[in-house]
Amino acid sequence: MTVVNDILYNKRKDRPINRFVSLDVETTMSSKTKFSAEPFDPANSILQIGWQVDDGPIQTSEDVAGAIGIINNLLWQEPTAIVGANVKFDINYLVLNGLDFNAISNLYDIQNMFYLKHGTLYPSLAVMADHYGFGTKLDKVSELIKSGTLMQDIPAPIVAEYLEQDVRLTGRIFRELYNPGFKLQHIMARTTLVLSSMELNGLEVDKTKLYTKHRELSKEREKITKSLETLLWRLFPRCPITGDCLAAKQAGAHTAPKVLNQLIFGHPIKYYTKMPDGHYKNGNPKFKKTEVIEELPRRLEPDDIFDPQERDNPNKNTGFKMNEEVLARLVKRKDALGKEVHRYVEHVMRARKIDKILSTYTTPIGEYLSETGGSHLHPVYNQSHTATGRLSSKNPNAQNMPPEIDAMFTCADDHLICKADFSQLEVCIAGLVSGDQQLLSDLRNGIDVHDATGKAAGFKMPMDKKTRRDIKGVNFGTIYGGKPVTISKMTGLPKATVQTIQDAFFSRYYELEQYYQEYHDKVSSSPVERNEWHASGMALPVTSVESVTGRRYWYKAQAKTKWGSDKIVGTAYSYPQTCNYPIQGMATGDIVPAYLAILYTLSRDYDAQPMAMQRTIHDSIETRWDASDKGLAGPDKEAIDNFHQQGLDILYDLWLEWTGTDLAVPLKLDVELYNHEGEEV
Repeated sequence: MTVVNDILYNKRKDRPINRFVSLDVETTMSSKTKFSAEPFDPANSILQIGWQVDDGPIQTSEDVAGAIGIINNLLWQEPTAIVGANVKFDINYLVLNGLDFNAISNLYDIQNMFYLKHGTLYPSLAVMADHYGFGTKLDKVSELIKSGTLMQDIPAPIVAEYLEQDVRLTGRIFRELYNPGFKLQHIMARTTLVLSSMELNGLEVDKTKLYTKHRELSKEREKITKSLETLLWRLFPRCPITGDCLAAKQAGAHTAPKVLNQLIFGHPIKYYTKMPDGHYKNGNPKFKKTEVIEELPRRLEPDDIFDPQERDNPNKNTGFKMNEEVLARLVKRKDALGKEVHRYVEHVMRARKIDKILSTYTTPIGEYLSETGGSHLHPVYNQSHTATGRLSSKNPNAQNMPPEIDAMFTCADDHLICKADFSQLEVCIAGLVSGDQQLLSDLRNGIDVHDATGKAAGFKMPMDKKTRRDIKGVNFGTIYGGKPVTISKMTGLPKATVQTIQDAFFSRYYELEQYYQEYHDKVSSSPVERNEWHASGMALPVTSVESVTGRRYWYKAQAKTKWGSDKIVGTAYSYPQTCNYPIQGMATGDIVPAYLAILYTLSRDYDAQPMAMQRTIHDSIETRWDASDKGLAGPDKEAIDNFHQQGLDILYDLWLEWTGTDLAVPLKLDVELYNHEGEEV
């Protein structure tokens, strides 16, 4: 229980953490990368450090090494937690300049603490200070930066005054929010420490693979552009005067929503041609620039693809939205689209994917590594950016990287990367929160939920891969609160098929359906805690419901419109949200962060196994292991499996102490090891 006590009661090796150091750093903003204050760019440096021990005097210093030495001494003397606003940013700078990261006992971010209590996503220091009546934050520094003054050129006394103000506000807000008995607050603090270690460790990039992939994708994009151009010339009408395909020439970007709307939904195609307009005096023919409007036959009706809200709000110039989700629906309608339009949609999907990879990943990653002279990326992880508590990531998004980018990450030759994925985590949590006895029984007895649903729906057993994939998609859509119409559009399956699968699912797991309705009714009848406002001026009530973990889910009512018009007839809470929030929140907002905290605490404080936290992707955790003679002495998968199982065993104890209830589902991890070449070992 020692690890459990450390995490839930803010301790280190069973010693209470009673000292809190609030701090902030001011830095240059000289990086030429996308993130101007990037801590890992050698072009940036610390200008001043400010800190406060508990509610004592605030100190600021331009002597970076001296200030860090003082803070290190505080950390070494007794278990001490560091407090800040966006605190991982400050810690990254300080550790790179000599702060002893392993000496930090816990890491409290007041943005996360405020978010937990009030539901405000990523609150600023000014918003929090205003909430508690601490006065308006004076911001001379930002004013000077907006006027063009570089951070390093701002007079030191002004920076010190600004820094002292931030440290004072940070400490005061922390003392308002800190609750020794709020266990989720302490779990979140320990998770902040874990995520800080991930940011510091970073992701090592194989630069050769990065360059090669960038070239390959660039060439593929060029070929797709030519193919799209050829297809458009065949599909668009030709000018009746010139016989040329002027519509294709004047279409603009081939991947634009406007072109897709013209091809699929018969939106008007406008182009200009030269119409005969008499003769000049010398007898030469005279032409007049004339707009021509034509339409192609509709291949699909909007109702076939879009939800009512999407269908009723097209852009007057470009038509219906054509994002990745819509294209995925369209590509499943080959029979209706026809061979060439279907191929066009496939090319657009691939072109957009390549464009995103090039613009979001390979180009900025390449520029970043070139600018900083390093070989590691350091994505930022966020704990207060989602309504459910699910962790998110940016600069770049390490949780949503395409396979082409994932394949570029590597490690040292004598290290291994471990990927541990929770199996069916959200299905397990659906059983846990609903108490559905059949679902819990199936999970405990190893009965496959998707096979059981397929059998009940009358599909031939054993199912082929496509049928199983379809049923799995419908089941997860159902767990997330999706209705047959929505799931049909997302999966491309006929509504009747989705309805059959969903009926079979709820026939077997009827208590889950009852729970969804009861929980939605509970949200709808909960007291209104505040109002937000619709563009029309209508009040949108906001309420919240607390879970057994202490996490509070906030729900904002949505405006209901009369069918076929924009007239607002009332408000209602979203059924998919009330289904999804408690399940996604408990799975990826509670279970995964708690497990991260357990693994980190085991490794750091109890010498369970030496490893480095590398990345978390929703319900997956990546760690890096030394497989040399100094570490595991080889790819010892058994030792790594045992370590993860030890963490799972502790998770059950922690859950009971945390919530007062049993974690009554069989959580499982699929653990895989990869070498520096990306090969499984």
